[in-house]
Amino acid sequence: MGGSTAAPSVRLLLDDWVFEDVAGMDVGELLSGAFSGRATTTKRHSFPFSSAGVLEHAVGGVRYSATRRLGPNGEPQPWERPLIAG
Repeated sequence: MGGSTAAPSVRLLLDDWVFEDVAGMDVGELLSGAFSGRATTTKRHSFPFSSAGVLEHAVGGVRYSATRRLGPNGEPQPWERPLIAG
């Protein structure tokens, strides 16, 4: 768990989601957006039998996104359900 708001950038892991190069001072807002329902999750079909989820949230003028492969049933984790974009 290291890191500080003074770090130039960090890798942020939320369950299976990985955000790369998040500015240290944006981490708090990114986490707040992810857990307050202000972030969005969408589903993309990458192959005929495979789909991926994309978790996105903008902090200031920067849009952060993370992608993860969805399981066979494509169901989100319980904490992800409020984030699902219509």
